[in-house]
Amino acid sequence: MNLQFLVHVPKQSVHQFDGIAIPDGYDMPDESRTVTIIIPKSVPDAEGLSDYAKAFDKPEYIPNYSDVIMRSLRFRPYRPEDKALQRNTFRSMEEFHVTRLEWTYIDAENDIPKVNEVLKSGRFFGSAIIPSHPASDTGMCMLTVDGKSLVAKHHRQFNPMPGIGCMNRPAYFEQQIAGYKKYYDLGIPVIQRDDPQQNSVAYNLGGCFCYYCIDRFNLWLEANVSYSELAENGVTDLPTFNYRQHLIRINAPVGDDFARWNGGKLKEWFIQSNAMVEVEFYTKLRDALNEYAGRHYPISCNNTSFQRWTPAHKSFDWGYSEMIMLTVKPERIYERSYAARNLGKIQVYSAPKTLGNEVIPEDLR
Repeated sequence: MNLQFLVHVPKQSVHQFDGIAIPDGYDMPDESRTVTIIIPKSVPDAEGLSDYAKAFDKPEYIPNYSDVIMRSLRFRPYRPEDKALQRNTFRSMEEFHVTRLEWTYIDAENDIPKVNEVLKSGRFFGSAIIPSHPASDTGMCMLTVDGKSLVAKHHRQFNPMPGIGCMNRPAYFEQQIAGYKKYYDLGIPVIQRDDPQQNSVAYNLGGCFCYYCIDRFNLWLEANVSYSELAENGVTDLPTFNYRQHLIRINAPVGDDFARWNGGKLKEWFIQSNAMVEVEFYTKLRDALNEYAGRHYPISCNNTSFQRWTPAHKSFDWGYSEMIMLTVKPERIYERSYAARNLGKIQVYSAPKTLGNEVIPEDLR
């Protein structure tokens, strides 16, 4: 059994040596255990570590606190400039003593030998899947009121721009599950899912108004809103009501402007109708994948720079956070680590991105 501990101890029983906390009278555990010691602003008095330690039976696929994890979105060199800039995934793994290479998008035809090389070196490997789909395929993507594919703001500089698949579309589910099964067949140990929130936050980009989302909305209204409330908000005949056509008729804002628009109760209900789409999607996907694999097939997720655990993020085994300077404070890391632990999960953090902000030395303490 491989146990891990996330521990906090009384301040007065801790010595500080170059920022490393060593409790008085603390005996190191046996080799099968790893220990992290985090000191909060204040904790009550206690007799010893046993009053604070929380142990759990850690599945072997979840990272150890002792792991050195590296993300390489592609095996480098990948682009022409990589060689000139001396970007090399395998050299970097050696220089940083990496034990796990994860969140790596692979070309199944060309990268499997590299994956096997990683695994033969004794390191753990994990690939990745994204929600994107070519924006030109409006039959698969989430749509705005005027029928255009939703594109995430940070993807709009790409050419061609990637759209975002709609989880209410049966064809999108089939495409996604086929991708996961392919990775399993290739022997990929784990998969990282980027941007797991899709339909529940689509209103921020002005969607989704495809046929399947409109149909879901009507079913949700029928199950959750009384006919009198519907009538008060302009819906007098629910079987023929079409929210997209209603928005076109009243000349409602489109795209990003839809997010800022006060659309009253109908917009509020529309957002609520999509709140659990991801949970339903991932439950169905993971059940199908586990049945295909004949076991639990582990999947992690990007749970944002703020280490969020929304219903969508809770669908995964653990979270990776692309930290930013705003969220790199020690007390936040402590709090979010315990939030993950209380869910029976692990929170993994990246080195913080500056996002153009000045690096303040005090932020790095």
